[in-house]
Amino acid sequence: MDGPRGGCVRSHFFGWLLLAVTGQLPFLRAVFLLGSLVTGAWLLLRILRWVAEQAVWRLRHRLILTYLFISVAPIVLLASVGLVAGYSLLLQVAMSGVTRELEHHEAELYSVAEAIGKLDPASRAREMPRLLYPYFTNRYAGLTAMLRENSRETPFPAGAMAPPHGAGDADVNGIVHRDGKFLVELPQDRRR
Repeated sequence: MDGPRGGCVRSHFFGWLLLAVTGQLPFLRAVFLLGSLVTGAWLLLRILRWVAEQAVWRLRHRLILTYLFISVAPIVLLASVGLVAGYSLLLQVAMSGVTRELEHHEAELYSVAEAIGKLDPASRAREMPRLLYPYFTNRYAGLTAMLRENSRETPFPAGAMAPPHGAGDADVNGIVHRDGKFLVELPQDRRR
C-alpha cells in the first residue's frame, strides 16, 4: 500500500506492536487510542470521499446518457419520421403524376376510338388511318388498331395482328389488357 493510507496502516500496526511489547501502559494506551480514532476518522473520510467521487463519476455518466436520450434520440426519431413522411409524399406525388398521365393517354385514345365508332359504318375503315396517322402513331410507338365490324376486321397499320375478341367482350368499354397487349375497346352500341 502506497501513499497516506499505507502509512496510516503501518503506523497503526506499529502502535499495536509497541503495545504488545511494552505491555498495557495506560498513557501509551490512551495515546494509541486517540491516534487510532484520528487515523480511523481520517481513513473513513478518505474512503467516503473516494466512494463519493466514484458515485459522482457514475452519476455523471448516467446523466450524460440521460441527456443523450432526452436530446439526441427525439431528434433522430423526428428526422427518421420526417424522412419516411417525405419519401411517402414523394411516392404519392409520383403516383398522382403517373396516374394523371395515364388517364390523359386513356382519354386521348378513347376519344379517337369513339370518333372512329361514330363515323358512318361504310367510311370507318377508310377514315381510321387518317385519324390515327401521324399524330397517334408518332405519340404511341407501336400503336396498332383493329376495327371489328360484324365479321370483318380492318387492321392499322396493314398486317397488324390484334388478340382475338374474347367471349363476353361485347360490353367492354375502355382500355383492356388482353394477351399482353393494351387495347381500347368500345361496346357495339356506342359505335353508331
